[in-house]
Amino acid sequence: MKQEMQIWELDEFLRFQQKIDNLFWKTFYMSLFYSGCRIGELLALSDSDVSCTDGVYYFNINKNLTRKTLDTNNKYLIQPPKTATSNRIIPLPNEMTKQLTEYTEYKKANGIGSAFFFGGDGPVAEMTYSRYFNKYAEAAGLKHIRIHDLRHSHASLLIHLNVPITVISKRLGHSNIEMTLKK
Repeated sequence: MKQEMQIWELDEFLRFQQKIDNLFWKTFYMSLFYSGCRIGELLALSDSDVSCTDGVYYFNINKNLTRKTLDTNNKYLIQPPKTATSNRIIPLPNEMTKQLTEYTEYKKANGIGSAFFFGGDGPVAEMTYSRYFNKYAEAAGLKHIRIHDLRHSHASLLIHLNVPITVISKRLGHSNIEMTLKK
C-alpha cells in the first residue's frame, strides 16, 4: 500500500537539524533535504562523487544502492540509477558548504574510507539511519515523515522559492515534469 506523501517545511527541518548533535548525522540528513536525492543515491555516493568547485559542492549521482537482492552473500547491490535521467550532477546550496567542508575534513583526519561518502568502507544500515532520523524528529517535536519525504520536502521548498518546474524535475532526476507534478 502506497503511503501518503508528507513534507516538512523549511522551519520544521531547521528545528530537526538543531536537535542533531553529531556531525555525521547532521551532514547525512542535510544532504538529503538540500539535494533532493533518493536515499539509495545518497547511500551509493563515494568520495569521488562529491566535488567542490569555487566553494560550491556537487553530488554526482551515477548509481543507486539497493538492499533488495536475492544474493544471500550480498546485503546490498550498487546499480545504475533508477532511470537514464537520474544520472545528474546536483549543485548544493550555500547551507551545505560549511557542513560538507567540516565533514570531509573530519573523514580525512580520521582515515575514514572513501568507498562510501557516508559510511566509509560500507554503506550505512537502513535501521541505523531510520532510528536516528526518528530520534531527532521526536526530539524536535515534529510529525513523523518517512526518510523519502525529505525528497518531497526539498521539491516543495524549491516550488516555494519559485524555481521553475523544469529545473526541479531535472534536479530530482525525473524523466518529465508530469512525474514531478504528480509526486
